[in-house]
Amino acid sequence: MANIILEKVAKRLADETTENVATYYGTTSKCIFMLVLVFFAACASWVTGYALNPITAVVGSIAGFIVALIICFFPTTAPLLAPLYALLEGMAISSISAMYEYQYPGIVINAVLLTFSVALASAFLYYKRIVTVSEKFRTVVIIATLGILITYIIDILLNLFTGANLTFIHDGGPIGITVSLVIVFVAALNLFLDYDNIARAVENKLPKYAEWYCAFGVTVTLVWLYLEILRLLGKIRK
Repeated sequence: MANIILEKVAKRLADETTENVATYYGTTSKCIFMLVLVFFAACASWVTGYALNPITAVVGSIAGFIVALIICFFPTTAPLLAPLYALLEGMAISSISAMYEYQYPGIVINAVLLTFSVALASAFLYYKRIVTVSEKFRTVVIIATLGILITYIIDILLNLFTGANLTFIHDGGPIGITVSLVIVFVAALNLFLDYDNIARAVENKLPKYAEWYCAFGVTVTLVWLYLEILRLLGKIRK
């Protein structure tokens, strides 16, 4: 999902020049820092008990979404707001994780391990050029991601105004599990676009704040991937 955010400002960033340009080392360091912030916020919320309050998930998700939109439209704010986004998302996913852990003990650690396994595997496949990101690949993944986003928006609106929902998203039967598997697969494909965006940022000598922007994009995708894996595991254990 992160690639959609990055694509909106790619041309604008490419037109800017500066001596202080993005590097692989700088971007990787910031990606790690962002993930550490997510982990720290999640652990802090969990230990203090705030994760047990559903309001934490609501506030963290809404505030995180607002911050993400600001970064999207004003990419130069990424160095300041990307860490804030990581902290807010850490709070949100800790609360969501607590709900799942209460129902299915041990599910969170499994979801975390699977998320990082997918991230490392995709990074290896991209680095070894086993998977290459062509324009066709990029277009297909973006269209699939937008389709999922629109489906989720319809589900939210249905729930708000009618109290109903799209059952194939929430059910734990064969159809529901298959849908979750497809969504997890699409989320994983987004990681390849994130890695390619980082490569483009470095090769095109984009400004230094592009490092934070790319790190923000990777974080968005990993958070989404984790939540979808958590949902999938929950369906399987129903």
